Amino acid sequence: MKKILLLTIILISFGCSNKFYLNESYYKKAEIIKIDQDEYNRLVNSEETFIIFISALLCPAVTDFRDIINEFTINNNLTIYEINFENIKETNLDKKVKYYPSVAIIKKGKVVRYLDADSKKDKECYESISGLEECLGKYIYLNNNA
Repeated sequence: MKKILLLTIILISFGCSNKFYLNESYYKKAEIIKIDQDEYNRLVNSEETFIIFISALLCPAVTDFRDIINEFTINNNLTIYEINFENIKETNLDKKVKYYPSVAIIKKGKVVRYLDADSKKDKECYESISGLEECLGKYIYLNNNA
């Protein structure tokens, strides 16, 4: 009985985490790389695991959030991608992302989490660096030493 209980505790502690790592190359440099639809689709087809920031030109909300996401990349030494909202047509983001700014987590080419900028549930993710870290940290390891 003790062995079963111990095994159960071990499995719960270590085996049930749904968190995952980005591709290793995204942990090497703090930067935001602007990409277009073709580059995004190439990453998806290559089954990359990454973070994408969906922005729009001349949008005050994007300008405000850009400060947060810039600090987030610096604090965590992460590389993320940025795509303009107009360029998400004919991508797997098109049916999910309805607002900008937005952030999505792509795992092996699939959108596994979209932080909805218009939902009360995800509002805190867009208000501060710590809020964004907490939201993304539920799904991905923010450093590759975890």
